[in-house]
Amino acid sequence: MDCYEGRETVTEVQDLQGTVAHINGDNWVINYNTDGSSRYLPCNLQSQWRVDQRKVLFSGLEKKIHANERWVGTPFVIKKIQAR
Repeated sequence: MDCYEGRETVTEVQDLQGTVAHINGDNWVINYNTDGSSRYLPCNLQSQWRVDQRKVLFSGLEKKIHANERWVGTPFVIKKIQAR
């Protein structure tokens, strides 16, 4: 299911290593660079994966950010996720 329905897919990523991080409120991201500078904002991160600093291996769809938008992370739809 694409929970960012209507938003263009930029690329599909496969088997990236990342770290789940809690930003605030309901905002959870997956940092995928070791310095934390690049992060995805998954719309379908299930509750069992919402553990701050949990290491994961994941795949999914990176969605487009429009020029006039500001997001805490790049919109992302998880297709596969597992612990690492």
